[in-house]
Amino acid sequence: RFASLATEVGWDYTVQGDQPGGSLVKVTLAPQITPAFKFLSRPSLRAFVTWAAWSDSFRGRIATATNPNAVQGSAFGVQMESWW
Repeated sequence: RFASLATEVGWDYTVQGDQPGGSLVKVTLAPQITPAFKFLSRPSLRAFVTWAAWSDSFRGRIATATNPNAVQGSAFGVQMESWW
């Protein structure tokens, strides 16, 4: 088995209809293991943690069930990716 670290950084700006526009920034880190030392080796098993922050104009419109006044949040979990 081979270990590696996958990362993703993203920025989005959106305007939807007559709602105010805004930005969302996110960073994800995901250590993973694969059966071979190749870029597209599958299956891949990874744990991930993602942190995101969004504009104040999105307050009350993102994560409304858990934290309606938030302007940042995080998520974590485990994923498996396979091709056939």
